[in-house]
Amino acid sequence: MEHFLILSLAVGAAALIVSVILLFAPRRTERRITAAAILGGLAAFSVIFALCLGYFMV
Repeated sequence: MEHFLILSLAVGAAALIVSVILLFAPRRTERRITAAAILGGLAAFSVIFALCLGYFMV
């Protein structure tokens, strides 16, 4: 169960980093903004999932 917690946090952190990189890219196209929004949603879901796992592990 701890592996899923760590994996979920790692996926969330990676998605958040890539999302920020895409948002602050020199050329902001509509596709990059859409991809950043999708990755931001994935990051939020991963963090919420990790919080739920942490809650049920206690």
